[in-house]
Amino acid sequence: MSTGWSIRCFRTRSESLLVGCTIRPQRRPRLPCGRKRGLAAKDRLRELGGDQFRPGLLLYPLSMAGRTNKHMLELLGGDPEFYEPNSEPVSESLVGKLREGFKEVEGCVVPQSFQERSIWSETRPRVNNVDDETSFECSLSKIHLEDFVARDVPLSELARLGCAYAMYLRRALLDSPVSGNFRIIVDAQIPHAALQGGNVCSVRFHRIRPDQAWLATDLESYKENALLVFDFEKTC
Repeated sequence: MSTGWSIRCFRTRSESLLVGCTIRPQRRPRLPCGRKRGLAAKDRLRELGGDQFRPGLLLYPLSMAGRTNKHMLELLGGDPEFYEPNSEPVSESLVGKLREGFKEVEGCVVPQSFQERSIWSETRPRVNNVDDETSFECSLSKIHLEDFVARDVPLSELARLGCAYAMYLRRALLDSPVSGNFRIIVDAQIPHAALQGGNVCSVRFHRIRPDQAWLATDLESYKENALLVFDFEKTC
């Protein structure tokens, strides 16, 4: 049952773009179950002053809706009301890249460092749902968490780092001169027994457009991917 609010606890040892201060590790909040638990989270959020972040707690309204498939929920601890936090900090090199913010070029949201004045051309025509604004944003913004951690980091930790990075990414988009409804996608690939590759988890984003799609609506249709999707709105 939706109560209108959500409460999450994340740990990190790096300075947070989300709160502007160091978030220190904190025990998982002991809240009642079910509806009472949701109401307790809502009351706690009101006590802290609405959609704000405080040391040890990451709180946000469900207007930033989060959806997972069962694979991702398992990686995040199995509790739909509480995603287990990452134990390793998000790489400072990843966080640092977000500080430059984003801008808009030909209808696409791109990093401020993006130097091209145009995206589409005769040699690269825009094709809806093949090579369009959504496709371009997803390709340009995609990062791989496994490139910034030790090779033996388990997939569950990679997924949790992906969720933490998604919060930094959200804050960078909110602080940038762009507007619209946005979707952040955390994608952890379920290991295949026949393959010897390491764990893989990526994060990307795109602006939500009515005539374009990147993911299928049914996240459970992805049998080899653990997916978490955050939707939120940014107004100028």
